[in-house]
Amino acid sequence: MKDREEAGEGVGFIHYIVNNKPREWQWLTPDYLWDYFFTRKSDIKNDSPQASDVRKLIHHFQNKENLISDNNAMHVFKAAMLLLAVVSGGSISDIYSKKHQQNRSIRRIGATRNTLYKCFRGQLEQSTIDEYLNSFKEIGILNLGALPGDDARLELPYSGAVDAFDVRLEITKKKNTRHNLFKKGNVKSLEGSFSRAAESAIWDNSKATCGRMYIAVCSSETNSIEARLGEVKKEVESNLYKIGLLVVAIAEKSEFANFQAKIKHYAEEAQSERLVIAMFSEPCTDLNHYREARQCFTTEEWLDVLIGAVDYNPNGYDTEEEKLLFIRRILPFVERRVNMIELAPRGTGKSYVYEKISKRGWVVSGGTVSRASLFYDNNVKMPGLVTRFDYVAFDEIQNMKFLEPAQVQAALTTYMQDGVVKGFDSEIPASSGIIVLGNIEAEKFNTQVNMVNEINPIFRKAETLDRIHGFIPGWKIPKFHQNLVAQGWALNTEYFAEVLHELRDELYYTPLVDSCFDVPPKAYTR
Repeated sequence: MKDREEAGEGVGFIHYIVNNKPREWQWLTPDYLWDYFFTRKSDIKNDSPQASDVRKLIHHFQNKENLISDNNAMHVFKAAMLLLAVVSGGSISDIYSKKHQQNRSIRRIGATRNTLYKCFRGQLEQSTIDEYLNSFKEIGILNLGALPGDDARLELPYSGAVDAFDVRLEITKKKNTRHNLFKKGNVKSLEGSFSRAAESAIWDNSKATCGRMYIAVCSSETNSIEARLGEVKKEVESNLYKIGLLVVAIAEKSEFANFQAKIKHYAEEAQSERLVIAMFSEPCTDLNHYREARQCFTTEEWLDVLIGAVDYNPNGYDTEEEKLLFIRRILPFVERRVNMIELAPRGTGKSYVYEKISKRGWVVSGGTVSRASLFYDNNVKMPGLVTRFDYVAFDEIQNMKFLEPAQVQAALTTYMQDGVVKGFDSEIPASSGIIVLGNIEAEKFNTQVNMVNEINPIFRKAETLDRIHGFIPGWKIPKFHQNLVAQGWALNTEYFAEVLHELRDELYYTPLVDSCFDVPPKAYTR
């Protein structure tokens, strides 16, 4: 754990001592044991059931860590994940099991609230930890299960049954990891497809110097960098006339600053005047290339491309109207603060689009929703969901419960009007759209009556409805059937979702939309 190479990954004791003051050493156990043992790529190598359980915890942490902005809250979350990993990971929990068999007075370690209290004894009050745990429960990152006595079991939230599509999706993700897509690879397989595409575009093959260049593009994971760097080194050492270029493709803009020091470290270690290590300053989402590709399609063809990009088959729809109604669902992906209501029967795919396509959206389904979880928790100074995501969708709104509805409704109306989240000590601008999804019976599909009576009272008030920009008559969209399963080629869904996210910053679409409307003078424009 004292290896200096670990410091470049932000873990290990050398990194800890360099970056923390002595009075902060109390956080060593919850932060660094989790970071060191459970968030590095090479830690879980085998396919045992225990390793599978720990991988689920790691994936859960990676998916949820961006929901926490308070430092102490992050300490508590990491400690909880560490306890869950210790119980799930066979080697550590088995030691306790064996000791327990030898000496019945030794209690096996448990992932419980009381054990969490012990992790922070003398550092955080139990009441403070309880506030964090309640906040975690509200935003869907951790649950508490009842136990005898004054204790509770730490649990991951239940995510529902896994269907065949999810299984296939998981297999595909495992097969096509960033590491595999940035390998040297085989031209006839998907392995290395990303690196080959980038490598061919970096150097002009018509230049005389092209034959002297050996270019490799890798992802930002350590194993990818080291594998491709070793490949470039070998080529340069074997051919004295060649110059090696390794280019690291980051996954997020936020990685750029952190990776500069790491790349410098690798370059210094290489000790070669014929080897250059560079880094893409932004993820490979080229909006200009996307726009140019759009020009190759007619409007009708492009509509089909958009539908295919969200994992649906455009040939499964009977009319253009059905396609356009379906496409309305992705408006919040591409436009800031778009608020919409969709009422539809079950099975039309409402939840799927908002939950599965983009990592930048959040779906609230069931349970009790509070003002703190949505907007700002004044107790722990934690911004809510609308400050972190491109949209927040309320699924099955008719069954949803709100804690202190009047407060939620007032905060919701203020946010939908001003785009600002207000706490006691802060004011945070946000751009999240509010999406209301409700199931409605077939006999109530009538736009001539007040159908909003079918949704939660929070969204029925006039001041809230005035701030809804659009309505999707979901009963006109066909229920999901076999012919709607994606077939043939399509844009990569993750790439498409990132393009839509980047387009949220473009401003020239608003004038185009405005030009399509003629607003009468003195019109009511609330």
